[in-house]
Amino acid sequence: MSNFRSCRYWFLCIMLSLPGLSCTSARIDIMSGVPGATIRQAEGFLKAGEYKKALDTYASVYDKHPELRDKFISTGDKVRNIADAAFQEKKYPEAGLIYHMLLKSGITARDFAASLSFNPAYLNGRIEACSEALTEMGLVKYREEKLEEAIATWEKILPFYPDNKGVMKAVATATRQLNNLNKLDK
Repeated sequence: MSNFRSCRYWFLCIMLSLPGLSCTSARIDIMSGVPGATIRQAEGFLKAGEYKKALDTYASVYDKHPELRDKFISTGDKVRNIADAAFQEKKYPEAGLIYHMLLKSGITARDFAASLSFNPAYLNGRIEACSEALTEMGLVKYREEKLEEAIATWEKILPFYPDNKGVMKAVATATRQLNNLNKLDK
């Protein structure tokens, strides 16, 4: 009889602890382990304005941890919102760099690309708009014969639109003119 009680006691202990174990394991969420560390690290980069590092952090573990999909998408959308805000504030060099970084990050080529609030066409359009705005600002300076300021303005385009032949030509032409003027002044 004492064996029966002992077995029953242990059986009840085990049975009562099983729901606790399953509840405990159910509470282990995405914030623990590799995904949790990834989220914390990416959020830290995002807050610090290191958008590329935030996206790269998710990209480096996404294939092994697809449960990070929503966080990856959310981070991409937040970065796009930051670029849009800079664009609205006419901070074209900053906005252009962020759009360019998003485009080069590869996020729009992921399996969840359709869930993003942007696509490559949107990013390219915004890069073009930033380039056009800065090109026009540079032309205003050029017409005012402020060659150094025109060159400086146009050079802000090249980090986010490095293949812009028109801007490269404008910089070269204005630089040549500035050099010629400097030679005449000597």
